[in-house]
Formats: sequence, C-alpha cells, structure tokens
Amino acid sequence: MESGKPRHVYTDPKQAHKALLGRIRYHRNKDKMRARQHERYHNGGAKKQLQYYYENKDKISLRVRNRKHGFTPEQYAQLLSIQGGKCAICGKSFTNTPMTDHDHGTGLVRGLLCEQCNLEIEIIEDRAWLDKALKYVSGGDQIQ
Repeated sequence: MESGKPRHVYTDPKQAHKALLGRIRYHRNKDKMRARQHERYHNGGAKKQLQYYYENKDKISLRVRNRKHGFTPEQYAQLLSIQGGKCAICGKSFTNTPMTDHDHGTGLVRGLLCEQCNLEIEIIEDRAWLDKALKYVSGGDQIQ
C-alpha cells in the first residue's frame, strides 16, 4: 500500500472520526496491547482457543459458511432438509460437514455436496481442462 493513501474512504464524518480515534488509541497503547496479547497466549490462551475450536468445530464452520455465502442458519437447515441430509449429486448421506456448492460467476448457492462431489464439480467447471482430459482419456494424444 502506498503511504499517504487512506485505507478506507468514509462517507460519514462520524465514522471517519471514530476510525481515526481508534488508530490513535492503538498507536498510543500498542506496546501494552501486544504485551497483554503475549501474556494471554502464553498463559494458556492458545490452548483454550484450540480446545474451544475442537469442541465447537461444526458450529464454527457453519458460522463461517453462513457469513461467506450469505446463509442464515435457518436457510442452511432448510436446504439440508430439502435435500434429505444427502448430497445433491450422488445422493449419499453426509458423513462429514456438507460443502456448500455455489456458482463462482454469480455467487448463488446451488446446493450442498459431499467432499468427493465438490472436488469433481470443480474439475467439471474448468471447461478447458475438462476438454483436454477427455481428449487424453479417449486416446487423442497417445505416445507411439
């Protein structure tokens, strides 16, 4: 980032002022803040965070997915219910947390997939690669 350029352009002067005060507060107290973070980390904070993560892994991944794809937990549950708890492509029951399949062009969610189908659909979406792979498999470029 070039110096002198603002990180964010605020349209509301109150927001700009609040952000400026936050940056000033951080720079005045950054040594204290870093020391506090260091102390928390080395006094079991990291272990607690890791323990929390493993105890709540499904809830955390659902929260991240919801934020990333614009789902509410209710919409996710509804989609899972509509699909009957099964992959939208192969129809197998989910053994792990379902993957959210979305159109990379529009961002719209298409459905919930198992890990295997999600990997396969990524390959199929790359049309140029798929054409080359089909040509290869059909014997178009055999070595003599």
